[in-house]
Amino acid sequence: MTVRYYIVPMKTVSKGTIPSYVTEGGVAAGFTSIAIGSEPFALARANTTTLEDTAIVAHLDAFAIAPLDDLVASLKLITTQNAIEAAGIPGDWITVANTSREIVRAIAWQAIALQRVMASRLFTGGVTLATTVVSLPQATQDGLVAAINSTGPRATAVSVGLTLRQLFNDAIADWRYRFTPIEN
Repeated sequence: MTVRYYIVPMKTVSKGTIPSYVTEGGVAAGFTSIAIGSEPFALARANTTTLEDTAIVAHLDAFAIAPLDDLVASLKLITTQNAIEAAGIPGDWITVANTSREIVRAIAWQAIALQRVMASRLFTGGVTLATTVVSLPQATQDGLVAAINSTGPRATAVSVGLTLRQLFNDAIADWRYRFTPIEN
C-alpha cells in the first residue's frame, strides 16, 4: 500500500457528498479528503495498492498527483496544470521546479479558502478563472476577500481588472510554503 493524492469528482450519496473512486473497491478504509469549496471536486489522500491506483486513474475525471517530493515531470506539466485548472484552481504557476507537495498545499489552501466563503459553487454560470472579481455579486467579492485575508498574513484588495486567477495566484504565492508540511 502507498499513500497517494488525487483530484477526484464529488458524488452525491444518501448521507451527502463524498469523493468518487477512492471510496470504492475497498479503498475507503484508507482515505481522507477535503472538498474544494462547494465545487464538485475534492483533494483526496488514499492508501492504495497499485491495482487500486490503476483503477482510480482509469477514470478520465480523476487525476493522480505524483509522489509528494517528486518534481513535476516536464512530460506531465501541461497535464498537471490542466487537471488543477479543471477543479477551479490556477495551474499557470506550476513549473518543472515545483514539487507535488507544493501543489497539494496550494490545492488544500484554496479548498479551505473556498469553504470559508462559498455556500454554493463559484464556477457556474460562465464564471471562470478569467472572470474579474468586480463582476461577481458584491457579497461574493466581500466573502472571497475576507476568506483570503483570514488565511493569510497579507491583506488583499479587489481592483477593477483583478481576475479570479490573479486573486488566487497571489494568495497561493503567499501560502504555498506556509502550510504545515504534508506528510506521506
